[in-house]
Amino acid sequence: MKRIFYFFVVSCMCFLYSCKDENYTTVIMEGFYNSKKAVQVSSTSTIYENMARQPELADELINRTCVLAGYKDFMHLLPFESREEERQVGMARGECLSAFMTSVARQPDMYEKLDSTAIIFLGTAETLSSMSVLLDYSCYNAIAGYNEALTRQPEIKDTLDIICRKFLGVVLEK
Repeated sequence: MKRIFYFFVVSCMCFLYSCKDENYTTVIMEGFYNSKKAVQVSSTSTIYENMARQPELADELINRTCVLAGYKDFMHLLPFESREEERQVGMARGECLSAFMTSVARQPDMYEKLDSTAIIFLGTAETLSSMSVLLDYSCYNAIAGYNEALTRQPEIKDTLDIICRKFLGVVLEK
């Protein structure tokens, strides 16, 4: 009986030792950010879809999102502490731009209101021109929204090109 008990204890110890993480690496899952500013920007992504669904609530959604996200203008988030933070904010900004583009495709007549909302929460490429990392990662993450919006409403191609020029600093060929 003692042998079985010792064998069991040794087996458990070996098992627990094998589960130990020797590299102590931190893995940040895709879609999750370790920067507060990136989380703040990412948290505004749903406003565009919700404005497209309920246009009459647009002003209320904007005001409440400003309070909940903790900023009333993208420029209040500047400066960034590191290139990594700038990259993460760029990724979150790209996700929001993707949501903005798909919302414009869903509700083209809301473009002006959605555009003014995006200026508040995402800034423009002109004001962010010195932040190439932020603009690059914004562009990479906005591609899915551009493609989805163009597929949904091919006739808004010119509007999408204006959005890309205004928010990403990218001029698309005709």
